[in-house]
Amino acid sequence: MSVDTNTCASTKVCPQCSTTFARPKHTAQRKWERRKHCSRACADQSMRREIALGSKVCQQCSKPFSTFRRVGTKSWEERKFCSKPCAAKGMRRSGPKVKRTHCKSGKHPLTGKHLRIDLNGRRSCRTCAQARWRERHQKQRDQMNAERRARRVRQKQRSSTTTRSRPRTKPQPRPAPAAAPQRPVWRPAGFSPVPNTKRPA
Repeated sequence: MSVDTNTCASTKVCPQCSTTFARPKHTAQRKWERRKHCSRACADQSMRREIALGSKVCQQCSKPFSTFRRVGTKSWEERKFCSKPCAAKGMRRSGPKVKRTHCKSGKHPLTGKHLRIDLNGRRSCRTCAQARWRERHQKQRDQMNAERRARRVRQKQRSSTTTRSRPRTKPQPRPAPAAAPQRPVWRPAGFSPVPNTKRPA
């Protein structure tokens, strides 16, 4: 049975920086067998392998930079800066900001009745905004009218398919309720009613 002397030994050689490092004091045997590098920096550096896409010069700081395997070929061809700060500086406008004289469509000048300024000071075309609102409103109205027409067609189809089993007749009046029978009044034996003579006629 062969034993791997590199895993059993108390020291190893880092393949990145060729430095000999010893096994830490409280390190498990399995963790020490899996370990290959002396530090996290060497492990990260070994994972960052450059692919053969060449190198470029940053248009902002004029420093050469290369790409890594995470970057695709298409994005590497479009890349111009080495980092995000250089990209932010390079994309920033160097000259003074020039105000637009016409709207985005180029049909209306941004003066007079065509100009609209919001609370933040941004300028836009009032005529183009009104045209967009009319188009959106007309589209909503057309959609609502189409839904109404479809609903009417469904109601007509439903009414034509339903058939009545018998003709509708006038309801008969209900009979008057019968009078309640009078209950017999109890009288003792030999009782004869005497008329009340004291009551005035």
